[in-house]
Amino acid sequence: MDDLNGLMSLLSQKELRKDEQEKAREEERDIREAEQKKKDADQDAQIALIAQLLGAMATRNQPTELHTPVTRPTTPGQIRVNQEALEMILDIPELDIQDMRQIEAEASKMDPDQRAQAEDIVKTQQFKGWVISPTSSKLLVHGNFSGLPIYSSALSLFCISLTTHIRDRERFYSLVFFCGLHLHQSENSEESHVGGRAMIKSLIAQLLRQYEFNTRSMPGGILPLTEINELCALFGWLVGQLPPNITLVCFIDGIEYYERDEYLQEMEEVLAYVLELIIESKIAVDFKVMVTSPGRTRIVRQPFEIRNDGNEILSLVPGSDKWGDIE
Repeated sequence: MDDLNGLMSLLSQKELRKDEQEKAREEERDIREAEQKKKDADQDAQIALIAQLLGAMATRNQPTELHTPVTRPTTPGQIRVNQEALEMILDIPELDIQDMRQIEAEASKMDPDQRAQAEDIVKTQQFKGWVISPTSSKLLVHGNFSGLPIYSSALSLFCISLTTHIRDRERFYSLVFFCGLHLHQSENSEESHVGGRAMIKSLIAQLLRQYEFNTRSMPGGILPLTEINELCALFGWLVGQLPPNITLVCFIDGIEYYERDEYLQEMEEVLAYVLELIIESKIAVDFKVMVTSPGRTRIVRQPFEIRNDGNEILSLVPGSDKWGDIE
């Protein structure tokens, strides 16, 4: 009888432990579900805020009939080349799509706190001012990020979020380039599209995918697109053909990697040209450029420091004089 009582006691203890383990698992599931709900709510709030800001931007450009630039007779200073031919001459894959997939696949390696910090950018006065500015505008974002993955950061994910959200909206076009994923073959053995040349080629190719241009009136002197200045001239000409009810948003991520000597000259030439378009009176569109860096830049920051109000540089480094004012 004692043996039977002992066995029953053991069974009862086992059942008790089983109940406790099941209760612990249920509590763990509840915690995970609550965390996921909070994460989803935060993401929904971020998307809603971005949508609100983009909506405010769109009210300045009331919809008018989209148009392709008027065809003009070819003159001796013009060349005839169709859009498909331009894409063939560029000979560059869809780097934006490839890169966004790669970065999203590595997102789990990124520090959750850094991701949350990057997502809070949408709450800063600098970001809101950049978005809803009634004219073309530029913004440089300095991160405070380190660790794996080496050549992308929480800012890269932030750029992806904005890019995909913008591409879902009418009358908004977005361009994106991730410098850290396009370094010399000595650093990335599978990468052949590197530096400022790859940057401007990719931006052009993305524009060509999003809008049907009338290339018959393209001015002479742009082809054969072998030099950086020719590629920049083509990009500028294409932006100039976009109708005035379009907002064009460009993200250049990881720019500090192109401050290295081997990339610096091409990067400076391309970035200077892109930023000059912001103040170019010949373009009809609102052109907004955001440049991000996981750390502080040395050279790229200079054109953003021309204004003394500090509204064109946002730093995520605590204590920085450019630290974002979050509402």
